[in-house]
Amino acid sequence: MKELKCPKCGNMFTVDESDYVSIVNQVRNSEFEQELSRRISAINEKNDVEKKLSQTEFNKQLQEALAKKENEINGLKNEIKSLNDQKENEIKIAVAKKDEQIVSLQANIEKQKSDMNVRFLQEQEKFKNFLHEKEQKIAELNHIAELEKQKSSLNEKSIK
Repeated sequence: MKELKCPKCGNMFTVDESDYVSIVNQVRNSEFEQELSRRISAINEKNDVEKKLSQTEFNKQLQEALAKKENEINGLKNEIKSLNDQKENEIKIAVAKKDEQIVSLQANIEKQKSDMNVRFLQEQEKFKNFLHEKEQKIAELNHIAELEKQKSSLNEKSIK
């Protein structure tokens, strides 16, 4: 027989061996359940914390990877814009050169037209002068012929 003291009222009482084993088993089972429950809670809390940390770390890595990709995308966009700007400038330069060539060729054509007009007018003037000289010679020769005719007519009249 064992004597036990009640924790609440403080009275002592005696129990036989089988009751004692039953009480010890109840206390042990209760303490075991509490300890088991406490450890499960601690493990669950630890798992939750680790899960949150893991999720936080994953989110951080994901954000870093996302930021890196966004920087890469922005870099590529800037490179594309730079290349487009460069191509546009090259096209503008090429167009400006072609426009310059066109203006130069048009000026050359106009100069040649002008030169041809000047030459034409010069040739026309030469021809007019030549024609005028020929007309004067013809008139002079006609005048001389007329004078010769008159002379010969006078000579004939004088001979008669």
